[in-house]
Amino acid sequence: MDASEDSGTTRLEYDKLARVGTLGYRVTSQIDVMAGGHVHNLSYELTDSGNELAESSRGWFDPLLGGRFRWPISSRWQLRAAGHLGGLGIGSDLAWGLEGSIYYNVLSNLSVGLGYRFWAIDYSTGSADELFVYDVTHSGPGIGVIFRSY
Repeated sequence: MDASEDSGTTRLEYDKLARVGTLGYRVTSQIDVMAGGHVHNLSYELTDSGNELAESSRGWFDPLLGGRFRWPISSRWQLRAAGHLGGLGIGSDLAWGLEGSIYYNVLSNLSVGLGYRFWAIDYSTGSADELFVYDVTHSGPGIGVIFRSY
């Protein structure tokens, strides 16, 4: 994500890169449990008339646990609901997310889908003048591709 805002001569540049990886275990034909991690990298720079006022970058890792439920609605289509909980003081104080989606099975081992995701992250580190707080929610539509190795 890249965000910039100009207000007169003051400029804020913000970059975020997030990567998520999970492994899952199929408990039943409709229920999966998952474990993995979420790596966050943030950076920002605040300038006024070309003079740097503040600059910082942070990175951290959140372990996560989650689950997914699938509702087949035909041989090729299925609805999915998923959720995860992470951070728990190891990285973020708390990170969690919910997602609802619909997937189409293109091949026996390949599916594509559309959905909507809501994520919340509460991260803070340092104190006083060195305090860094990242307490945000992200939400919006998404696309997905699933490859299965069986």
